[in-house]
Amino acid sequence: MLILDRVSFGFGRRYILSDISLSWGPGSIVALVGANGSGKTTLIKLITGLLFPVQGELQWEGKSISELGLNWYRTVGYSPDKAPLFLDMTVREYLELMAAVKSASSAEVDDGMAVMDLAPVADRLCSDLSHGFRQRVSIVQAFLGNPSVVVLDEPTQGLDDAHILKLRRYILENQANRLIIIASHHLAEMSEVATKTVRLSEGRCVDA
Repeated sequence: MLILDRVSFGFGRRYILSDISLSWGPGSIVALVGANGSGKTTLIKLITGLLFPVQGELQWEGKSISELGLNWYRTVGYSPDKAPLFLDMTVREYLELMAAVKSASSAEVDDGMAVMDLAPVADRLCSDLSHGFRQRVSIVQAFLGNPSVVVLDEPTQGLDDAHILKLRRYILENQANRLIIIASHHLAEMSEVATKTVRLSEGRCVDA
């Protein structure tokens, strides 16, 4: 269970997120929805451990994320809104490297590439990929290593309708015993798979 207990984040007197209290268990697919500036990406960075709250606490299975340290980073698979690929590697090289880091098998790489139609670009440098292809590579690496929590920030950017459908199927196939959190500007894109929806506005939950 992931628990956010009265979490706030900001700089000085300016708060980006205020008093967020949420809890989600394994098997949940959570859609974080809100306009630009609503606090979605900041919340995701808090969940993934890239930022730490100025007030409140995040807990996983009863332990503070800050105390879990590296064990938390091993628990989370993350695909940010701008895919952080190694541009001088081919797609397969990059995914094999991520698999090695996450103790995942080559079979997981092959399965992810097949689902997200990456075989045609397997030997292409990541620097030569379109934005949509980069997103698909980033999504595949997020699921490698059987993480208990997967966080996807704007995963449908650059994807055509066919690959949005493939992404939905991929998410559903990987739902069991896993918490999946998806941030999106548009609820409709993920409404078909989300089991819970959290709406953010000006750093506060307006619906959860």
